[in-house]
Amino acid sequence: MPSLSLPSLSLPSLRRRPAPRLLTPDVALAALVGLRGAVALGWFAPIRTAGAFGLRSAATEPSLPYFFRLFAARDGALALLSVLAPKDFRQTVLTVGIVVDGSDAIAALIAGGSRRTPVLPALLAGGTAGAALALGVRAASPR
Repeated sequence: MPSLSLPSLSLPSLRRRPAPRLLTPDVALAALVGLRGAVALGWFAPIRTAGAFGLRSAATEPSLPYFFRLFAARDGALALLSVLAPKDFRQTVLTVGIVVDGSDAIAALIAGGSRRTPVLPALLAGGTAGAALALGVRAASPR
């Protein structure tokens, strides 16, 4: 009985191609600097910034602007260092930022979980810290 052979089909459009890397370390660094810069701008309008994070008591709580300015100054310094630091020191700056953002995310979880801070502000602050943490980890990864 003769064997039946089927022609081989080549479907180049179905071959697995590597996915494009949209979030390269350089793109992550730029996004991180932008995020930190946006937080740093809150130094000029701390009550409005507190309101954007869902803290409606900012106008009546006299110490809140002070604390928002602390966060803004710290994020501004980290943003500037991330851009201006020599490449051999940039990794250290990113590592410090990762530790700071991780601490902020944990603090937001504790604050929201204890119900001493309303859930929405805790989620917004924790989400911002989590985004900065993820961007910092990606920016610090090997190129």
